[in-house]
Order: sequence, then structure tokens, then C-alpha cells
Amino acid sequence: MSTLLASALDIHAWLSADNETPDTERIQRDRQIGAALDTADDVERVLAWWETVDTATSDLGRRTVGVTRWISAGLGAAGLIVGSTTAGVALAYDGEYPVNLLALLGVCVALPGVLLLITLVMCAARGSGWTSLARGLSVLNLNRVVVGLWQRLTGIHVVGGGWDRVLHWQLVVFSQWFAIAFFVGLLATLLVLVAVTDLAFGWSTTLNLDARWIADVLSALAWPWSGIVPTAVPDLALVELSRYYRLEDQAVVDASRLGAWWPFVALCILVWGLLPRIGFAGIAQHRRRAAECSYLREHPEVTALLHRLAQPAAGFAEETAAAAGETDAEVSWNAAPQTSGACIVWDDAGHVEGAVRTSSAMDSASRTLAIADLPAGDVRVLTKGYEPPMLAFHDFLTELRERIGQEGAIVVMPLGLDGGPASSADLDIWRQSLAALRDMRLYVSGEER
Repeated sequence: MSTLLASALDIHAWLSADNETPDTERIQRDRQIGAALDTADDVERVLAWWETVDTATSDLGRRTVGVTRWISAGLGAAGLIVGSTTAGVALAYDGEYPVNLLALLGVCVALPGVLLLITLVMCAARGSGWTSLARGLSVLNLNRVVVGLWQRLTGIHVVGGGWDRVLHWQLVVFSQWFAIAFFVGLLATLLVLVAVTDLAFGWSTTLNLDARWIADVLSALAWPWSGIVPTAVPDLALVELSRYYRLEDQAVVDASRLGAWWPFVALCILVWGLLPRIGFAGIAQHRRRAAECSYLREHPEVTALLHRLAQPAAGFAEETAAAAGETDAEVSWNAAPQTSGACIVWDDAGHVEGAVRTSSAMDSASRTLAIADLPAGDVRVLTKGYEPPMLAFHDFLTELRERIGQEGAIVVMPLGLDGGPASSADLDIWRQSLAALRDMRLYVSGEER
């Protein structure tokens, strides 16, 4: 199993606890680490940073890796047992009537193929935004119980957003791992029975089906290997010879001829059963890793971390003013960390040259008009940290998100009564309040005192 998810869980927990560290220390620490990083990929930068600040994996990360491996091993063992048992039942032959090919292929190839098709439709529906259809189809997947057990055993308590995508693809990976083991058990049991018993195959049906039509269908199934293993393609003569009726007193008189079906059966299981599952499992693992990368990034503190890693030295205007010999009365706050985007001042919280000014006294239409010319990208929002976050501010942040798009970061910077950074207690209140918006690209920043 990839340890990316374990690292993401550990990083999120560590960064949340790191809020207790003053922002000036975090900025200095992360700027120093960021300067030494030579990759532009966000996920790689965060993982490289993680190796630098804390190489020890927490209990949650270790437990997630361990539980996933144990469940994967359990599903593999269960798949082998179920596959072998199914083959034993489907290939039961007492010497009186041959193994029914139609029943064998229906149970061992067609039915699993339908389940695979349902899984593909579920994934496509989820990717197209049809979440209700995807959720309904997921009920047919018994491995959702395994995913629920996986969450309980790991102790992960996360909902919504990127985590739902991680759960979805983890469900698919578990399902395909079980299916692969099922087909391996099925194929191995068939080959063992072929080697140690005298299996004979035939076909029988209540329907009035012509032998030529059956031969055409089976030849179509054998098309992928017809040019490689021509002896595993049934001909019309074999199909006609293999038909039997249980009410007629007919015995299997040419077992060696009827036993010639086994290469066709084995290749059907391999080509139409095992190989598609292996391929889809590879795709599912790739998509799960992509979901884990998104989950790692879609966290407010990770957004803040990436800004600290990428931005130059940042601080408050007091530092600049002191260097220029200005008095305290002339000082205004220079929000930190700096971003390359626009700046908004809410309710006259401070003074920043060129900033967009808006307030709770304005109606929604006026606020929307005020930010209409903002470009897409990161935005800083200065606000009064000593006042509690109001619903009007929440509504404004929602409007702002719609304006700048989903990729831009919104950095809320609360100010204290003296015009400087807000206190640690006020910053915590603001973080807790804005967490209700579930905006993974929004975070609160300020130099804690």
C-alpha cells in the first residue's frame, strides 16, 4: 500500500497542532525549508517538507498502513477460497453428465463481468457528478462493509471533500483485489482438476438454441486468442458433439474429445475474468493516489504551508516603519504572509494602499460589485480580529470564492485593537468559525503574540 495517505493524515494532524506555534516562527522555519526545495509540485514540496520537520510517523499513519495491509491480505485469502470453492462446485463431474459449459461460463465469467460493469458505471457516474446514481450502485458492492471496517480499525474520523474520493477509490481497490484473488483461485483449481481428473465438458439448455449459433457466440469469445492458440477455439463439430440432454439415456462415450474444451475455458477465465480485473486494479490504484494527493492538498493548513514555503520574507509594517524611522502613529499593517493576489479590507480593519474596501453594512449586490474586478487567484482579507466572525462575513467569503474560482487561496488576516496582529485566542476563534465553510483553500493567518 502507498504510504501517501498515512503521510497526509499525519501532516494534517501535525499542522493543526502547529497552530500553537507563533506565525513568525512558522514563517521563518518554512521559508528556510522552502528555499532548499528544488521541486515545483505542491505534493512533492509538502512531502519533502514533512521529511524535514518530522520524520517520525504517528500512530494514525502506522495504523492506517498496517490495517490496510491486513485487510488486503484477508481479502486475498477470501478471494482464493471463494474462487476455489466455486470452481470445485462448477466443475463437479461424476462421470454421468459432463460439466455444463453455459452454467460454468455464466457463473465464473458472465456474472463477475456484470459486477465489473456496475463498478465501471459507478465510477463514471461519480466522475460525471451523478453522485446519487454512484451512491445507489455502491450498495451492490459488498466491499463497502470492508471499507467501513477499515475506517473503524484505523480510527480515521474525516468526512466530505477529498476524503470521499479517497474512500471511493479505496473501495474499488479492495473490490478488485478480492476479484483478482477469486479468478486466481478459480483458474488454479481448474488447472489442478484438469491435471488430476478426466473432466468432460458439454452444454445443455432448455431454450431452443441452434448449435451453430452457440458455436458463433463461443468463437466470438475466443477471438482475442484465436490467432495465438487456435486449438482453444471451439469448432462447430465440437459444439454439436458436446450437446446433451439429461432425460435421454446417453453416456459420455468420448471423454477425451469433450475434455478438449479445457483450454477454451481456462482462457475465458484468464482473458475475460482475470486480466480485466488486473488492468482495472492498476487504474484504481492510480486514481486512489490522485485522490490522496488531492486530499493532502485540500486542507486549509496545507494551503497556508505552501504559501509559507513559496513566499519571500513577510511581516508587519512595524518592521518596515522602524527601518524608515516612522512613528507608531504612522504605522499600518502589512499583511503576512504576502501573496501575489489582491487585498480586501473588511469593515475598515486597516489601511493597505490599493486594497478593495467592503463591509457588513453593504448589501450582497454592493459587495459583489465591489469585488467584480478582482482577478482570479489568491486574495488577502483584512478584518477586525477582536470582533466575532459574523454571518455577513461568511456570506462575503462565499461570494468571494465564487468570484475568484476554486483554485485561488483566501487568506483571512484578523487585526487586533492596536492595528497589529490579533491575539492567539482571537485567531483560534476565527479558525473555528471559518472551518464551518469547509473551504479547503481558505485559512486564517496572523502573527500570534
